Amino acid sequence: MISIISGLDFLFFGYDQGVMGGLLTLNSFVTTFPNIDTTKAGLICLSRSEQSQRSTVQGITTASYNLGCFFGAIFCIWIGNYLGRRKTIFVRSIIMASLPGSLGAARHTYIILAVINAFIFPVVYFFYPETAYRSLEEMDIIFQKSTSVFNVVSVARNEPHRFGKNGELLINYQDTEEHMRRASHVSETQIKTLSSGSDLESGKGTHIENNGSISDSS
Repeated sequence: MISIISGLDFLFFGYDQGVMGGLLTLNSFVTTFPNIDTTKAGLICLSRSEQSQRSTVQGITTASYNLGCFFGAIFCIWIGNYLGRRKTIFVRSIIMASLPGSLGAARHTYIILAVINAFIFPVVYFFYPETAYRSLEEMDIIFQKSTSVFNVVSVARNEPHRFGKNGELLINYQDTEEHMRRASHVSETQIKTLSSGSDLESGKGTHIENNGSISDSS
């Protein structure tokens, strides 16, 4: 069921990307880009071949947008590994806030976009822990030690790194607090198991009589 729902979600998300979230039919958009206007009003005076050419141009434009998103996501693999997740988001917010202004976007549109990107800075700073150069086990420990979403960043900041930027080992797992805690738990379990086994061999412990009563043979 989860796989079916997730598949439908990505199907509709892909459709939304294909039509650019309904942007292609907005009056302000088709007025600015009339060469890719495929609405009824935009095609009413065109011949069939011109309508086909306009649809092709619109498809190429939309595909170029999606390819740009794809290569941008791929590029973030390296830039994110170099800068870290938090700094990468900060750089992205600055670019997204400055690019529409340099392209001459409308004032109200630019203000809304700039305010939204400005809100990203405190959210990332206070609630997004840095995941660069950390293993999944380290992130699991960070979230285990966190008591709420408000201190997860401070916990991640104080947690030492096991690996360096080049993948070198900085802290052996056997020297970590997590390993000592698990080893202590395993030792206590083994001691209890051995103790109960020795009690049974020596005839000590709790026995159930035939009449259902419980007696302690020790």
